[in-house]
Amino acid sequence: MAGVSSVPTSVVFLIGMLACLLSGSALLQAEDERTLVRLNFPKTDLRDVLAFYGRLVRKPVLMDVQIQAWVTVDREKELPLKEAVELIRKTLLESYGIEMRDSDRGEVLVTWSSDPKYPHHSDAPETGSRRGSFNVNGIQVRRKTVPLPEPEGSK
Repeated sequence: MAGVSSVPTSVVFLIGMLACLLSGSALLQAEDERTLVRLNFPKTDLRDVLAFYGRLVRKPVLMDVQIQAWVTVDREKELPLKEAVELIRKTLLESYGIEMRDSDRGEVLVTWSSDPKYPHHSDAPETGSRRGSFNVNGIQVRRKTVPLPEPEGSK
């Protein structure tokens, strides 16, 4: 029969689904390229920075329980999403010795670096309260002020 395809319907369906997934991925990538982020995390608990990072990359972030650090990731100007993600990773590694790597299960694993070139470091926590903010596509988002515990013996 002329003009009738011998390709099974299931193969055509799978090819169509793959095309939809790829176009959806392209849409997400285009959206990410338009997203601008301003980072303002002065002397912030690492867990707060990593929670924000996880939202940016849309992946779960798993942190080694041995890590307790206060970090500063701060930029006055807005950055494209991809640059903001790289800035967080680079700052944590080079300034604090905190390594981030992607697992084969789609998670981000966070540990102290074993490379002596990147010594472990933490900022001194602020006294009183901590506050950080970030800006995504011109919308300023502030984290709630969280009182810090009183040092032992201060009462």
